Amino acid sequence: MDTNGHGNIFNQRNIVPEISPYIDAISISLNAESKEKYNRLSRPIFSDAYEAVIEFIKVSKMHIKDVTVSVVNLPIVDIKKCEKIAEDLKVNFKLRDFVRSL
Repeated sequence: MDTNGHGNIFNQRNIVPEISPYIDAISISLNAESKEKYNRLSRPIFSDAYEAVIEFIKVSKMHIKDVTVSVVNLPIVDIKKCEKIAEDLKVNFKLRDFVRSL
């Protein structure tokens, strides 16, 4: 499953235990190493979306065997800091290529 990690904040409750029996892997878009950059890149509708994504990652790790966080390879993103966040959260890390659509 691929997600932006907003499921809990959008639903105003922890949905991970409900979805975890149906998936064996989840990829969550971390997108940036800080709230400021995340807001600039992702333009979320929730003011505390970055914190919610981090919490979603933590909760996912408790219920889902294979958790990966990903970021797009953009000059504004500090890839090393994002890798460190993934390492600290004990989840996999994936660097995605930027693909511009026409």
